[in-house]
Amino acid sequence: MRRKILAIWVVSGFLLAFFMLATYSYAEQEKTKSARQQKAEEQRRAREEAEQQVKRAEMEKEIKQQLQQLEEWTIYLIPTGANPAKMPIKKDTLAFTDISVSSEYLAEKEFRNSNYSLSANEDGLGVWETMQRNNNGDIAFWKGEVKDTAMHGALGIQPKKGQMQEFTFTTEKPAGYVEPLPKKEDIKVKKDEAVKDEGKVNPKTKN
Repeated sequence: MRRKILAIWVVSGFLLAFFMLATYSYAEQEKTKSARQQKAEEQRRAREEAEQQVKRAEMEKEIKQQLQQLEEWTIYLIPTGANPAKMPIKKDTLAFTDISVSSEYLAEKEFRNSNYSLSANEDGLGVWETMQRNNNGDIAFWKGEVKDTAMHGALGIQPKKGQMQEFTFTTEKPAGYVEPLPKKEDIKVKKDEAVKDEGKVNPKTKN
């Protein structure tokens, strides 16, 4: 009887050891499998991110070319800050190079050209940003979105002293925009140029 009980204990112990070993082996296999799956998932994500970066870089290059191909971007600055109704909509011209952007309106206020950053969304929308300064210590902040030949965004001009002037801008001519009357000096220059041109076309003959 004792031998039978001992045999049962031995067999039970063997079966228990075998079960524990099998369980441990299965757990290790699942652990290895999980690690492989995780590694494969990380590699897949890395490939996708690399492909997206390449695609984004190509789009950014195309958008830069679009910005430069259209040599001048006519935009309309629409006041949005304090008492916007008292400020007229202003017409401006932006010009882009491979690295910098200039504003005709801000150039009159002695703001210097500045480098701009550009990023591209997956839908082909380009987002550019820049900050310009002048010798008076004034700062201008630009952020624009561009797609094809359309552009819109925001401009903030912070004087060294005083309240910030805020604008939105767009390439689409606003309904409330009124073309300003030409200045007297501009009219005089045009008249002088017209007289010169007329003299070239119909020179006076001497007898």
